[in-house]
Amino acid sequence: MRFYFDTYEGGTLVRDEDGLDMVDLTAAKLQAAKAAVDIAKDLVPTMHIGTIAIHVRDTEGRVVCTAEVNFEARSVLELARGEMAPACLPVGGQD
Repeated sequence: MRFYFDTYEGGTLVRDEDGLDMVDLTAAKLQAAKAAVDIAKDLVPTMHIGTIAIHVRDTEGRVVCTAEVNFEARSVLELARGEMAPACLPVGGQD
């Protein structure tokens, strides 16, 4: 099955015109998740706050899943002023 991985970063959408052949939708979701994390790693050194999303389309152009990473870094002073830290959620497949 062919899937297309469109990237949304910083208000810009980059459409994947080539796509990748994947075994199934589960494999496409995993590929999207890995890509989103890899792109988000670039945000850490600059402390840039943002959202990375990979929208996966099928051959008919329908978005069949989305992988999203939200990055925000806060200092202890910001937290001391009462700003809430985001809840930590477990990542599927990891204990």
